[in-house]
Amino acid sequence: MSMINHILCPLDFKEPSYDALIFANDLAVRLGAKITLLHVIEPVPLPAAPVQAAAFNVADYERHLLENNSDMLKSILDKHVDKELDSEWEVLEGQAGDSIVRFAQECGADLIVLSTHGGSVIGHLVFGSVTDKVIRRSPKPVLTIPVKGK
Repeated sequence: MSMINHILCPLDFKEPSYDALIFANDLAVRLGAKITLLHVIEPVPLPAAPVQAAAFNVADYERHLLENNSDMLKSILDKHVDKELDSEWEVLEGQAGDSIVRFAQECGADLIVLSTHGGSVIGHLVFGSVTDKVIRRSPKPVLTIPVKGK
């Protein structure tokens, strides 16, 4: 029996994360492992002072994001994950790196497969990288899939 029975594949709906999904799916097929797709919705940044215009309802927006991203993730699973695999999907709200690490432990994943993004140097310095945070904090093995052509 394989040491890898459950693969977690976080997706942010950007092109590199689909490369990680293809790899995770192929690996799950070869190992007969379960695959779980995960998307994390980051909190909506709010201004420090209350905004006078009540035109933007944060709770409604977050609810819309949750519903829309759940539909997208289910569609991706249906289209891109082998039908023979035991598979599931989950959408969470929170800080992406922390949520991925915590969910990997909660769902019993044996391996996290995610992409590197090759974002801007300034963006990486200011915001850090979700992939870097997962690698540094996860007690589970993390397999990173590099951006094509990089």
